Amino acid sequence: MSQRQLSLEEIKELLIDPWHILVVDTLSNEMVICTYGKGVYDIVEEIRVDHEIAGLLVKLEEESVIFYDSLDDEALKQKVPTAHFFDIWRESAYGPQPNEAKLKAVELGLA
Repeated sequence: MSQRQLSLEEIKELLIDPWHILVVDTLSNEMVICTYGKGVYDIVEEIRVDHEIAGLLVKLEEESVIFYDSLDDEALKQKVPTAHFFDIWRESAYGPQPNEAKLKAVELGLA
């Protein structure tokens, strides 16, 4: 089964959606879309992104424009052993976002 390749606009929509996150297995670089809520993570779809978008995600995370962290969910780790996730920066969940990063997030449509 072939995986759908997401465009940058589709990634933005995914990150903005409050019920979905982009999960990456840091060992294999495989990516999945997960729903989440109340501590439950369910895989919706296995996807892929091109190298340019993957690099942009890392750059945006390094600049604190988007959020990136590990997931410690045993059920999810059965399918994604070294699960980490990307999300827009939600201050209520992740704490204060630096002002410069916040401005860039708004500029990119990631706020």
